[in-house]
Amino acid sequence: MHHAKSSSEKPFTFISLPLSSSSSLDDSLTKALADAERSIKSPPKSLLTFHLKRFTFCPTMKQKIKDTGNFSIPDTVALTEAAAYTLTSFIAHTGEAEGGHFVACVKRNDSWFHFDDENVSSLEEPKRAELLSTCSYMLFYTRPVDSSVDSDIDGGVDVGNNRPTVPLHLQAHINKRVNKYRRTQLAKSDEKFREFLVNLFALRINSVEKFQLDGNALVGRKVEVKWTSGFFRGVITKFDSELTKFHVKYEDGAEKAYKLHKKDFRFILD
Repeated sequence: MHHAKSSSEKPFTFISLPLSSSSSLDDSLTKALADAERSIKSPPKSLLTFHLKRFTFCPTMKQKIKDTGNFSIPDTVALTEAAAYTLTSFIAHTGEAEGGHFVACVKRNDSWFHFDDENVSSLEEPKRAELLSTCSYMLFYTRPVDSSVDSDIDGGVDVGNNRPTVPLHLQAHINKRVNKYRRTQLAKSDEKFREFLVNLFALRINSVEKFQLDGNALVGRKVEVKWTSGFFRGVITKFDSELTKFHVKYEDGAEKAYKLHKKDFRFILD
């Protein structure tokens, strides 16, 4: 009895590779493509991404285990003679499997940099090699975009100067995540800024009580927030006697000014 062979083509954004039975990226990729007679029909136009399966679940221990064994990862990968990719960045996981921390390592002008949240530092070769071999989780390889090669491959728009481009569907996803992050940060920043100004105005209550002034009588009064190199204005809209706090409506640009000069503020009632 003969079984009919079937074939299908699927686009991919990254290739997941197991580590347990391989010692190198080339070996793992070869085994992955050999499974079920898989192959890469059209190499990615500019970005080739690998996901290394460093984490596995142990039924006996009932917990996630991280593979930190040395895994040989080349700086270049050639899927075909015309499709050679260079490692330009990778994401590494440091620490234990159940916790730990993700960091990014990026190549710029032949130098490597280590991104740990907001901290950025140079990444020297011994440390880079160690992170890449034992902790790397996602690998990003790129190649220059050449309009004369692989013109039928869908994956990105050439922006000129042979710079690698991000596939359109990935760019849309990235833009969506970035915009969401920006909105979240702006909301947090605005809330912290308002709280900061309200608390500072609360400090002036002592002066109001000292001169036996009615806080409500100050509603409508203009106020200036000054620092060493400028100022912005606002108007007191409400006095909360229960919380002993002023509510102030500020002109546009107040938040930006606070971020730039938050150590030099002083408040003056008009």
